[in-house]
Amino acid sequence: MSFEVTALDARLRWLVRLRWIAVAAVVATIAAASRLGRIGHAAPLYEWTAVLVVANAVFELLNRRKAALEASAALQVVTDLIVLTFLMHFAGGSGNPFAFFYVFHVIIASILFAPRTAWLTAVLAAVLFGGLTTADLVTGALACPRHPILGQPNEVSKSFALGRLGAFAATVGAAAYFGTTIMSGLRAKQAELVESRERLAQAEKLAAIGELAAGIAHELNTPLGSILVAAEVVKEGTPGGSEGSQMLGDIVRETKRCKEITRALLDLARKRELQLEETDAGEVVKHAVELVKRESGARAACVEVEVPRGLPSVRADAGALGQVVVNVLKNALDAVEGRDGAKVRVLAGCDMGEVTVRVEDNGPGIGKEALKRVFEPFYTTKAPGRGTGLGLPVSYAIMRDLKGEIAIESAEGRGTSVTLMLPIG
Repeated sequence: MSFEVTALDARLRWLVRLRWIAVAAVVATIAAASRLGRIGHAAPLYEWTAVLVVANAVFELLNRRKAALEASAALQVVTDLIVLTFLMHFAGGSGNPFAFFYVFHVIIASILFAPRTAWLTAVLAAVLFGGLTTADLVTGALACPRHPILGQPNEVSKSFALGRLGAFAATVGAAAYFGTTIMSGLRAKQAELVESRERLAQAEKLAAIGELAAGIAHELNTPLGSILVAAEVVKEGTPGGSEGSQMLGDIVRETKRCKEITRALLDLARKRELQLEETDAGEVVKHAVELVKRESGARAACVEVEVPRGLPSVRADAGALGQVVVNVLKNALDAVEGRDGAKVRVLAGCDMGEVTVRVEDNGPGIGKEALKRVFEPFYTTKAPGRGTGLGLPVSYAIMRDLKGEIAIESAEGRGTSVTLMLPIG
């Protein structure tokens, strides 16, 4: 079950418990008002309270079964407001001071649900209160002829009733506005906190794995170097084109690949001595793209670059930043290789005090579960032999050391977008 569904389930269970308390309070209020002679006919009030009891029992059952939670949430709000309206009608009409509970429901909706639901609750509350006011004016003889609190005749003038309706609509509108604004801000802060915790956990995981892998890489580096030198020496003395020469060539090539992997592992774990200085990010991007184009040849023909003039400088290590751009761009080229209409775009820009470099491709994209693991060492979605699964972890570590960020957006069948963000200056 997703986090959003679990949170909604918890909120609805809380709302059901709150409603049981409200039922008890309503019954006690009706009994007290009847004893004091404030209400002439209590039967309709008890009947609508019974409706609320039955509805809440159904809502509790639906919550336990985790059935249609979003629909249940909307139905609960609508039911509460309708029952409240009829209780008000039979206990003083629109002049009943318990009209405050319309505003209360709008505030509750702002806290528990999305802004759209809160605004719909405010609109529904205004419509129902308008219907209640209209019923008071049309019927003349109210269901409760005397005010339930003051005991005086419950007379309503048209101008006063309409003025009260206008004030009520403004009140629920204000409650919805302030409630949704505050809760949207809180939810945004909560999302930022969750994201920060995930990044911290990712950084700790990378550090732990990096230290372990670096130890292994260091032990392997020396024997790999010896194998490479020996294979190259023997290959020089072997007749070209022979089977032995081909096999030695394979040994040299694969040994070099192993050394590349160990080098990447060491890069992942070591503390970089970065030379932070004022850096023209646009020039770094252009240089990295040209480097990849020379190395990749014809398959890089699909790369488009957009770097605006006058891009603000950043404090960074040009070499390290260039390595990240190269890693990301190579991944994009691998993703679109062999596809009709292959396209890779490298876009640099400035946004919210940051210089951004975005690399977009129209490749097959990355699935939701795979996207959660792209920064894990050795994890790759490429075919066997095409990648080590270290390019993005190394890039993540570099961007962290540069006080920047790297973010990936992707979906299966919709391509991938990787964004690098560095603070200006």
